[in-house]
Amino acid sequence: MPWKEVGVVEQRMEVVIRRLGGERVSKLSREFGVQPKTIHKWIARYQDEGAPGLFDRPRRPHHSPNRISKTTELRIIELRMEYGWGGRNLSDLLAQEGIVVSASTVDRVIARNGLIREHDRQQPALRRFQRDKPNELWQMDFKGEYRLPGGRCTPLSIIDDCSRFSIELYGLRSTVYERVSERLVHCFEEFGLPDAILMDHGVPWYSTSHPEGFSRIRNLLIKQGIRPVLSGISHPQTQGKVERFHRTLSRHLRWRGIPQEFDAMCDELARFRRIYNEVKPHDSLDRRTPAECYQPSARRYNPSPPEWEYPPGATIKKLTPRGTLHWDGHLYFVCQAIPGERVWVRKVDHRLLVVYRDIMTREINTKTGATTAVAPRKQK
Repeated sequence: MPWKEVGVVEQRMEVVIRRLGGERVSKLSREFGVQPKTIHKWIARYQDEGAPGLFDRPRRPHHSPNRISKTTELRIIELRMEYGWGGRNLSDLLAQEGIVVSASTVDRVIARNGLIREHDRQQPALRRFQRDKPNELWQMDFKGEYRLPGGRCTPLSIIDDCSRFSIELYGLRSTVYERVSERLVHCFEEFGLPDAILMDHGVPWYSTSHPEGFSRIRNLLIKQGIRPVLSGISHPQTQGKVERFHRTLSRHLRWRGIPQEFDAMCDELARFRRIYNEVKPHDSLDRRTPAECYQPSARRYNPSPPEWEYPPGATIKKLTPRGTLHWDGHLYFVCQAIPGERVWVRKVDHRLLVVYRDIMTREINTKTGATTAVAPRKQK
């Protein structure tokens, strides 16, 4: 896979590195199409804050000429306290009083004044519509944990977003990377590769050791050219189809009774999957079955994906099995999600910038030994 131009932050990093290496500002200004003062600003940010200083900063205006009046805001608060409605309903109610305010503005007033109870909080669902073709998106999740006399069973579910076809329903004794990746590869070998897979912020899809949650599962997907997509936190509606599948499974198990042995549970999961895919018609599929609407992907699984090609002359290092970097007689932590992977190490003054594929991953201060995951600031 050839090296390609990467993101804005990486381009800014390139300018900083070359300027600190002695190249003229005027030359870099012409090559990258930016003003010299912008280059000096990037260098100053980098010297003060390191790589995170090169991410965009929020551009919230100090003054908003279209801000609603205080009287209107107080009326919104009164109606919210009286009815408990959201922006769309309150906007209609205000219009009856001759006050024209958009639903989104009302919602902002509600949030700004702390009038959202925790259990009422919602985030916009991630594309709440059905994909046009099979394998454009798979949804993946676990169906809780069943504690059986013979040991626990945690079903792994994978649903095709378009056809509702159950790609996988398999009982696992453990949710560790090795067991989950084994089942994923099995699915890829049988059904091909999807364009993207939607997951939540749970283990093993999301790693709390990295600010962006980068995990070994997500790395497995990236190496196969699959785009990992994270659902909203505490918002299962973004994974609506797999959640709906789990409710159907729960009703099935209540009707037939939950098996008390692990192997029997796996047999029942397989039976349910067959009925769900091949027997039960779905209203959302015009009363067809998922098996009638699904077809495997033409993209095939590659057990030995090609190595990522870094730019010529790049300093390439291989991480240890623990995701650490050997450099100049020292050992530095980089990322647990990419053990044994090849990375590009770029040295700037007393800092090392570690890039995995086209992802800026870690910044290491060789003076202090501190290592920092590189991620954009959270917008406030």
